[in-house]
Amino acid sequence: MSSKCFHLITITSPEAFSPVVDCLWTSFSQPYMPFLNTLFPVFSPSPSAFAAAVAESKIRMWEWHTTDPSSSWVAVVDDTTEKVLGAAHWNHHDSNPYEHGIPDLTAVWWPEGEGREFATSMMAQCYGLRGKRMWRAHARRSSLATSTAVLANPRSSVPELDIMFTHPSHRQKGVGSLLMKYGMDLAAEKNLEVVVEASEDGRWLYDKFGLRSLGKEVFDTSKKNPSDLWRKLAHEFGYVAHYWMWKPKEGVYVEGVTKCPWEVEIPGSKVNGH
Repeated sequence: MSSKCFHLITITSPEAFSPVVDCLWTSFSQPYMPFLNTLFPVFSPSPSAFAAAVAESKIRMWEWHTTDPSSSWVAVVDDTTEKVLGAAHWNHHDSNPYEHGIPDLTAVWWPEGEGREFATSMMAQCYGLRGKRMWRAHARRSSLATSTAVLANPRSSVPELDIMFTHPSHRQKGVGSLLMKYGMDLAAEKNLEVVVEASEDGRWLYDKFGLRSLGKEVFDTSKKNPSDLWRKLAHEFGYVAHYWMWKPKEGVYVEGVTKCPWEVEIPGSKVNGH
């Protein structure tokens, strides 16, 4: 008999989504993830500004979800209290999301100026790589540090784990594995590849599910002749890196044997894989 006292649910309403986002903020604040402020800026160090940022993030993320047919939010909740213990956002793409090229993204949630320019630059780096590599049907899952994939509502045929997080009080207790199993089972059912952009801490979990690292990517915050504001934003953003992890439809990736996802170009595609 299992000792686990939690179960998986599918998020289908903004009311159910609200505690999921509360859990996201807590999870990515312990330890703090620099990309959090890039996606959901808190514009002053006050309780009211923090509350406003959380409220805005709930509205924006729910809108992203409801306008993207590939989007699925699932959460793990306590059997007794229904408290959200963790959640994941999966994209299961049945066609190429970059058929018409890499989307032009602007971080419009930042006011015009260098803050918006900095956030847009970070997203462009994320999407530039994805557009070159992720043009086949797939499922994707990524760490919050690269969760911007959801911003453009891309369409492709691969399952992608876009965001996954576990409440600090329930880490290393099977919550993440349950969230992964949901997406991996669906990918297997649809015969899709799987992509994950993983943090150092999350690599072991994805490796357990058959994903293997194809390389480490680091965000570049440098700029020619940066202003003092840009230097401040870059300092607060810090060193952010992720591992690009992938699982083919069958088996696991073996270096020197398995062809990488971008090694075969799509005839007539506007995106050149490399």
